[in-house]
Amino acid sequence: MKKTSKIIIGIIVLAIVVWGGVKLFGIKDEKTSEPIKIGVILPLTGNQASYGEGIKEGLEIALAEINVNSASKISLIYEDNAGETKNSVSAAQKLINIDKVVAVITGPSQHSLAVAPVAEQNKIVLYTMASQTSELNNAGNFIFKNDDDVKSLGERAALLAKELKYDSAGVLFAKYTNAAIDAVNAFKTEFEKLGGKVLISEGFGKDESDFKKYLLKIKNKKPNVIFVNGLPNDNGLILKQFGELNLHQAIIGNATMEDPQIVEIAKNYAEGVIFPTFQGIVSENYIQKVKAKTGKSPLRWSVEAYDGFKIIASAVSNIKGEVNSENLRIELSKIKVYNGESGEIIFDENGNAHRKLFIKTIKNGQFVKYEE
Repeated sequence: MKKTSKIIIGIIVLAIVVWGGVKLFGIKDEKTSEPIKIGVILPLTGNQASYGEGIKEGLEIALAEINVNSASKISLIYEDNAGETKNSVSAAQKLINIDKVVAVITGPSQHSLAVAPVAEQNKIVLYTMASQTSELNNAGNFIFKNDDDVKSLGERAALLAKELKYDSAGVLFAKYTNAAIDAVNAFKTEFEKLGGKVLISEGFGKDESDFKKYLLKIKNKKPNVIFVNGLPNDNGLILKQFGELNLHQAIIGNATMEDPQIVEIAKNYAEGVIFPTFQGIVSENYIQKVKAKTGKSPLRWSVEAYDGFKIIASAVSNIKGEVNSENLRIELSKIKVYNGESGEIIFDENGNAHRKLFIKTIKNGQFVKYEE
């Protein structure tokens, strides 16, 4: 009986010691600890769905690796904004106030811009994917940008036009996206600074599908080259209709030309389009990861989202105390260089990524490095 009492007392003492360790030193039982919740707001339906699908692909592949290799498990809570900025704002409020996420991930620029004030006001980290507008560069201490500034793409497109001996240009762009507007303004300014003339600029609205009226107006001005900057579905239809009209001006695009959807829509009419982009040649290692999961090559924005989420996870793993948004912000701010599957990423003091710029073309339906 005495022996049994001693055993019981020993068990009680051990339980008290373990409980005290948990309370005093923050020791966690990994089997019962809650995962770290991160919200994701993407256009999973609507005319921007190709962006959302690509970003989600990269996030999911990274998530599987992170949760296998890390003691701190992460869960992603997805919200579909259907391409509408008002939906992005309401989704952000729900994720922050109801789901209690420590961070929010967004996609294209206009959605990130809509969510940024909400995130900054609530002191919640916002990590943006596929957002290249310069308006995010100084959006706040909690805002981090995974992609470089679209202005440099517009400027490089202008320089490319001059290098190819084009001295007059027409512009056709999506006036409903901040990144497209930024790129077009940069193109116009740089092209004219280099001695070229922008003869006509036409902006189109969301969900338009008839671009022939714009193309014919541009044709009548007789520019040497047309700078095209829409979202992938826009670009595919523009190239298709350009070919159907049998127009002969050269076309220089923006980074949004690098999407398989464009080749699917435009077919041979996409051949030969040249464009600047921050996406280098995706590593073979990443291509094989995606093929193992989906049976297909990576979607556009997949590899950038993969690297971006790995950066977030790296910051989480460096947090010594409670995993909250303030501590995540501090650790993200310490990351200055990251070498991932999409290449080297350099972050400035405001949390904005800088990437190497490439010139590519569409050849045999593939996106390849442009060789003059």
